[in-house]
Amino acid sequence: MGLVASRLGSWVRERNLAIRWTYGLCSLVLIAAYPLLPELGRLGVHRLVFLTCLAAIVVGARASSSGAHQRWLFLLVAGLVIANVSLMVELVPGERAFVFSGVLNAAGNVVLFAAAMAAVFTRVPAELGGVADLAIVGLAVGGLVWNFAVLPRQEAADRSIASEIEALLVVVALAGVLGALVRVRQASESRRTPLWVLVAALIFALASHIVDALAGNPVEYAPVSITSMAAVTCVALFGLDTTTYRLLRPGPAQGDSLSRGRLWFMGVAVATIPVAVGVSDLAGRQVNGALLIVGGGLVTAIVMARIHRLSTERLSAEQALRDLASHDPLTGLVNRREFMARLADARSRSLEDVILFCDLDRFKDVNDRLGHAAGDQLLVEVANRLQASVRGTDTVARLGGDEFIILLSNAGRDEVSAILRRASDLLAQPIVVTGQPVAVCMSIGVVLADALEPEELLKRADRAMYDAKQSEPRQPGVRITAG
Repeated sequence: MGLVASRLGSWVRERNLAIRWTYGLCSLVLIAAYPLLPELGRLGVHRLVFLTCLAAIVVGARASSSGAHQRWLFLLVAGLVIANVSLMVELVPGERAFVFSGVLNAAGNVVLFAAAMAAVFTRVPAELGGVADLAIVGLAVGGLVWNFAVLPRQEAADRSIASEIEALLVVVALAGVLGALVRVRQASESRRTPLWVLVAALIFALASHIVDALAGNPVEYAPVSITSMAAVTCVALFGLDTTTYRLLRPGPAQGDSLSRGRLWFMGVAVATIPVAVGVSDLAGRQVNGALLIVGGGLVTAIVMARIHRLSTERLSAEQALRDLASHDPLTGLVNRREFMARLADARSRSLEDVILFCDLDRFKDVNDRLGHAAGDQLLVEVANRLQASVRGTDTVARLGGDEFIILLSNAGRDEVSAILRRASDLLAQPIVVTGQPVAVCMSIGVVLADALEPEELLKRADRAMYDAKQSEPRQPGVRITAG
């Protein structure tokens, strides 16, 4: 079975364009013949188009060489399966079967909407704000269409409240997804993209549901079936195209911005649906609160989600600036300014703190022999090993150049000795930079942080480090002098 699937996938990939043309032309012929067929023939054609759509998507996914196993694809297949089961249940006579078929159809639509949204937000090559803007436009326009065009016809036809709400959900949700998808298509890097086919599918689906909602007699139901089959055919062509699965890989998320114009835009979008309901009330029409609940709720949810994202990005940017001001950009350790602030705070609490002033020996030789890039790699690795030597409550900082300083908070003699042994053992191991092992030797001055001022403590630790440097050279590791 696996060999057959593999060969089928290769065959579909090699002849993908021809297969899509053949499928599209066959579906077009069936759709064109639909109005000329008797009732039983129409029923067969309608079911056949829906079933072949599901098969086409499965074949296209299997043939894709991208190994796509994405959420949107699973939801798309699940929605089509539910829709096909709904059509089968519709053939069973009886009121219960009719009601159950309607429930399945609504569930299938919900899953298909979720698939479209998952596809949109899986691949967002442009800023998410632009996608959200057009989604809001779609939701607002869909709400206006339903309120001023669909709802009056449904009330005149004495449709049930459940039918009105179902039409509202479908029209508003489809319009919102269509707006978001148009923005994604506009931002796509390739001119030839299957996203246009998905846009067409949503347009046909939206037209089908609007025509169905406006239908007043059985004669008008033929356009409903025709547009729904056109939508399903476009979905099948979208799924058959093997480039779809490469296109809808997760894309890079870029930053968002909220200009004054966009802020006004969101305000107008939020107000559109309540204003539409108010206009209906002033015109003496019966007001349906479902539009306020569904349409207003969806628009508000998208606006709030966007504001939350902007707030999160701003907090992240502020944190990055704080980190840049308090940390060394090369090693990620805290810088001199932050270290002195932490040392002053520690002295105010009168703890038994110890300062280790560390300096690499013959670091200039590494720069001269291997280059500054190699020297930077060496500094980063030394910083990592020093960080690995201390406890979580201690602070390792880079003062500049090849100088590091460590604050051991509330450390006893035994703890200091253990930390120095770990540092010596780690630094005794050669560090490989630009493919060459470099032996590291470090001089460390150790001073007890007594009641002196922080700057004076640093000077004492610096002198102790220089005393260590004057001692006889030893094996790679550390040389220690207590100040």
